[in-house]
Amino acid sequence: MVKPTVKKAKPRKKRKKAGQPSKFDKLDSKQIKVITLMYQRGFVDLEIAQVLGVTRKTIHNWRQKNEQFLHTTKKNKNVANAKVKQAFFERATGYSHPDTKAQWVEDDILIDGEWRRVGRWEYAELIKHYPPDTAAGFIWMKNRGTVDESGNPEEWRDKPPEGDDTPATPVKVSIEVSSASK
Repeated sequence: MVKPTVKKAKPRKKRKKAGQPSKFDKLDSKQIKVITLMYQRGFVDLEIAQVLGVTRKTIHNWRQKNEQFLHTTKKNKNVANAKVKQAFFERATGYSHPDTKAQWVEDDILIDGEWRRVGRWEYAELIKHYPPDTAAGFIWMKNRGTVDESGNPEEWRDKPPEGDDTPATPVKVSIEVSSASK
C-alpha cells in the first residue's frame, strides 16, 4: 500500500495594496502649511491638487481617510468663507476705513534771482466712507433673508417655500400717456 503524501502549504506572502502608494504620507510640515494657507486664501481643491501634483479625487480620498486632514480643510475653508461674508456684509451695509492721500504739490520759488518750480509730495490722513450698495443688500437678503415669528423665510426669496401652492398675486400695470410732445 502506498502512503499518500501531504504537501505542506507554503505561507502566504502579504499582498501589496493595489495602486500607487499614497502621496499623503510623504507630505512634510511645510507642504501642510502651504495647503492650509491656500485653503485660507480661497483656493479650491482642484488648484491645490495641481500644486501638489495629484488629482482632485486624491484630495477627496485623503479627506475620507484622514480625519485630521478633513478637519483642517474644513476649518481653513471656513476662514476664507468668513472673510468673504464679512466683506459682502460691509459692502451691503456701507463701511469706512482709514486711508492716506498723496498729492504732488508744486511751488514757484526764487533761487539765485531765477524763478524755479519745485515740487514735493504731501500726504494727508483721511477716512474714506463707502455708502451701502443696494444690489449687495438685495443679494444678502435674498440668500440670507429674514425669518418671521413662525420660522418661515419672509418676502426676499426668489422661490416660494416647498409645498406652497398658493397662486402668485397678479400684478396690474397701467400706463397713461397724456402728451408725447414738449
